[in-house]
Parts: sequence; structure tokens; C-alpha cells
Amino acid sequence: MYNRAVLKRKIISTFGKSGLRNSSKRNAVIDAFVSSNTHLNTEELYSIVKSKAGIGLVTVYRTMRLLVQYGFAQEVDFQDGFTRYEINDDLSGQHEHLICIRCGHITEFKDGAIQNIERRARTKTGFSPLHHRLEIFGVCKLCREKEGHEAE
Repeated sequence: MYNRAVLKRKIISTFGKSGLRNSSKRNAVIDAFVSSNTHLNTEELYSIVKSKAGIGLVTVYRTMRLLVQYGFAQEVDFQDGFTRYEINDDLSGQHEHLICIRCGHITEFKDGAIQNIERRARTKTGFSPLHHRLEIFGVCKLCREKEGHEAE
């Protein structure tokens, strides 16, 4: 996992080198995003930072757009009607998502078998994968237990 304090400094440094001004409002959004352990949408991120004086929803949208543009964040769509964000896989390591269709809980997991598939694809076809994305939709253990089913 990428050190979050280092990531925050890297983002702010990169923005500064690109001529973007360093503002306390943008930094508060960056801090909230980088500190989060979940896949936030802009409204959820806004609810975290809105108590800080003068931070509006537009600031959150603009900051997230910059994070995506500069490769620090990526948009993810879990088919729940929201665009969510996570730290870019290039920084945090390639991973997959398990998404509960009942409660919406998202679990990240890693499995080397998927990287093996990428290697085999490269060997067999000459294709050079840059990254992959796998999302598995189902019912989480807690929802299954609430429904009276054994968790498998």
C-alpha cells in the first residue's frame, strides 16, 4: 500500500510544478480523499470537507477531476448510480472488487491468478497489458447471514 502522507505530498508537489496554486481548500479535499479507506463519490467527499470554511461542492468536483487528470485517482463505476473514486492502482497496487448487490459494500482483494492471466496473454498474443479491472457482483457474507443463508 502506498504511504498516504507521501502520496499527499507528491500530489501537492506535482500540482505546484504544473502551475496550479496551492490552496488550503484543495489540500483539504486531497487530504480527505487520500485518508479515506473507501470508494467515495463527490457528494460523500463533500460531506467530509464541507465543515471547513468555504469549501464548496465545486471545489470537490474540480479537485477530483485534477486528481484523475494527473493520474493520482481513477473513477470507478460500481453500477450504483454514482461515480466513485479510488487511489490509482499504479500507486496502490492492482486489485479487484467484490460488490454486494444488497448493501453496496465493496471489498478489495488481490489474486495473483489474474496477473498470471495477463502474463499468459502477453506471451500468447504479444499484447502488452497496462492494467486490468475485475468487479464481481454478488451477496456479501453479512447480507447472506441476515437472509438466513450460510456464508459460503
